[in-house]
Amino acid sequence: MRGLFLVFVILMIFIYSSSKKVINKVSYNLIYVIGVYSNNIIDKKYASLLNNLLTERGYSVIIKDYDNYLQLIDECNNYSLDFAIVPEDYFIDSCLGLNYYKENTKINNQYLISLYFNYLVFLSYPFYQNKEKTKKLTNLTDLHNFKKVYNRNYIIGTEPTSSNSFNNMFLIFNLAGFELISIEQFNPSEFYNDNVIFYSTYTKTDLHRKMLEQAIDGLFILDIQNSRFVCDVCQSTNTLFMNLDLEKTEFDSLFSNYYSKKKLDINPYYTTNHKKYFSKDNISPKDTITYYNINDIDESIDEPVNKDKGLKQILNNLGEFDTRSIRNVLITNDKTADDVAYNMVDLIIRNNNYIINKLVYNKFSNSEHKLFEPIDITYIDKNIKYHPGVSKLYKELGFITYDKLDLKKNEADADEKYNYYWNYSKIGLNRFKFDD
Repeated sequence: MRGLFLVFVILMIFIYSSSKKVINKVSYNLIYVIGVYSNNIIDKKYASLLNNLLTERGYSVIIKDYDNYLQLIDECNNYSLDFAIVPEDYFIDSCLGLNYYKENTKINNQYLISLYFNYLVFLSYPFYQNKEKTKKLTNLTDLHNFKKVYNRNYIIGTEPTSSNSFNNMFLIFNLAGFELISIEQFNPSEFYNDNVIFYSTYTKTDLHRKMLEQAIDGLFILDIQNSRFVCDVCQSTNTLFMNLDLEKTEFDSLFSNYYSKKKLDINPYYTTNHKKYFSKDNISPKDTITYYNINDIDESIDEPVNKDKGLKQILNNLGEFDTRSIRNVLITNDKTADDVAYNMVDLIIRNNNYIINKLVYNKFSNSEHKLFEPIDITYIDKNIKYHPGVSKLYKELGFITYDKLDLKKNEADADEKYNYYWNYSKIGLNRFKFDD
């Protein structure tokens, strides 16, 4: 019996030792899932670049497509998903129980970092806002005069109804006093008021084609700065950037927590040569990406119809246009380990120039992209929870502080922001060395 007992003890020790090894192996080989909206090419490209960086550092990552942003936020909150890339307004609303989430607040999700800025762009062919045709139409609200001059309603194109371009178009045009009606509902025998604008939805490629054919008067889109798509439209059509004069509406007072006022220079859209970084015939080189829909453009770009002789002078006079920006953010839930959140965000900040240059210009470069400052991607609404892991990182980097002397020195308003704007432009950049 003693012999059998001894064998039993040895067997139990062996099983315990083996199970401990298995547990340790599993704990150090977790697979993390990053969720992205399947129809947002930029999010998918960003996740792919981040995945490459994480894989190089020993993390196992899967990128999973979702049908919509609402599902992404739900899955992350329910611990079915580790990380998610979502628009900032969706995330803030879900945390604070606003709008769609009024009866369904998501309390488990936490903020990590913002990834990039999207900008509202309204491009239009040149039109006049008076019958004498002496004053060009340059602002969104000028469209109220369009029918009086041209005896028809303005026609605008945007991306499909599931897109953020479509949602933002409806929000902004409604607040500006316009009624949007699908062109498919147009009835030639019906009278339409001056404030009616007809819209059509297309893919980016078809939007470009419709602009070339002048089948639409303008287009509205939410896209990244120096967007390849917007550049291509600008360089192949005689279109103007319309100012979004939303200060004449309630937009800023209602949505200032989500959107920031911006002025963007026009020149880059007309001078940036994206094509040298992209291949033709839908084939990209091994180390490059594209984001004009899913594939590169392989069709020739024709000359625009009816060139406006005064266009060049108009562009020179304007120089920039008023718009609003909103960010896409990376979120996680409160079950994500602090060190994992810390390391992931640290990796993003260290490689921010590489990621954005690759994303926007499709080139490998660690030179400063100068599209935004590091502080612009680390703050969030003061009522939103930071993940403890990134809170620790931001304190170390100086993005977050509670030191009153430090706040006074930097002229920051502690009551207005949970964290303050760091007043140097290269934090997170000079701190780290890059290998070209």
